[in-house]
Amino acid sequence: MNIRNSSLTMLAALSMCMPDNAAAQQTTHSKVIHKTEDKATADAKVFDMLSSYSGGRLLTKVLDFSQSKLTDTNEDNIKIAEGTWFQVNSLRSDIYVDNKTRRPVFGKQYPMESAVNLLMNTINNDSHRITIIHHQYGKVKKKVMLPLHAIYQVLATDKEIYCSVTKIDPDNIEANLVMHQPESDYIHMFIVRIPIKELFKSEGMFTAELYSNIPQNNVTSIYSNKENKK
Repeated sequence: MNIRNSSLTMLAALSMCMPDNAAAQQTTHSKVIHKTEDKATADAKVFDMLSSYSGGRLLTKVLDFSQSKLTDTNEDNIKIAEGTWFQVNSLRSDIYVDNKTRRPVFGKQYPMESAVNLLMNTINNDSHRITIIHHQYGKVKKKVMLPLHAIYQVLATDKEIYCSVTKIDPDNIEANLVMHQPESDYIHMFIVRIPIKELFKSEGMFTAELYSNIPQNNVTSIYSNKENKK
C-alpha cells in the first residue's frame, strides 16, 4: 500500500487552533453564510442542514481514466490518478485506480485505497451510513446520523474535497476529510473512523467528528502542532 502520511490524532490540535469568534463565509448547499455571521450561527446552520437532510440522488464524480497518465504504487495493479494538495502535502485529492479496468479501486483486497476512494466520493454506493459528532462553537456537541453520501450533497456540491489517511490497523482506518470552497477562507473537516468490517458491508456504519468553519490557514498549524509533539 502507498500511504503518504503518518498517523496523526487531530482532536486536541483542532481544539487548540479553533478561534472562538471567527466569522464564517461558506457556500453550503446553495445557502450563503455571510461574513457578518458569527461562528456560533455558522456552525448551527451547518448542523441544521445536516439534520434536516431528507434524501436525494447519489451524486458521485464522473471520472474517466482511460487516457490518463497514472502514477505507479507499490501494488502492481494499483495506480494513482494524482490530484492536488491543500495546505499540507498529505491532504490530497488523489484517486486510486485499478490499472486493468481504469476504474476507481473498491474491493476487499485494498481496504485503504477503497476507503480513500469512497471518501473522495468516487464510488457509486449509497448504502453506507455515518454518525457524526458535530463540534460547534462554545464547546457545543450535537449528534446526527445520515447516509454517507448526504454529507457531499449537503456540504460539498460547490467545494473541493481532500483526504488524508492518518491511521491504519487491522480493524480500523482513520482519515481526515476536508471540504474547501475556493472562494472562501474556511473549511469543514471530518475526522472519519471506518471499521474495516463495515467498509464493504451493505449499510456499513462509520463515525466522524466534524469541525466546521475552520479558517483554512489553521490547517497547517493543526498538522504542525501534532508533528512537533511526536
